[in-house]
Amino acid sequence: MNDELYNKYVVTKADGSPTNPRADYFVLRLDTDPLARRAARQYARDAEGAGLTMLAKQLRERCDRYWESAVRDLVGD
Repeated sequence: MNDELYNKYVVTKADGSPTNPRADYFVLRLDTDPLARRAARQYARDAEGAGLTMLAKQLRERCDRYWESAVRDLVGD
């Protein structure tokens, strides 16, 4: 597996409006990458500290969904 940063994804806005051509995005895949979920949980903690409680809650819920499915896969359902 390639462990370096590389251009794997093209980021677009959901509403179709343009992105800033100078913006630098870093995409995390939460469903398959435990490190991505760990990073998202840290982001949620930081967001909570900044008063962004809804964002923090939504990130935690999203990560929990994939954690629960990973545990089910390990122990069987």
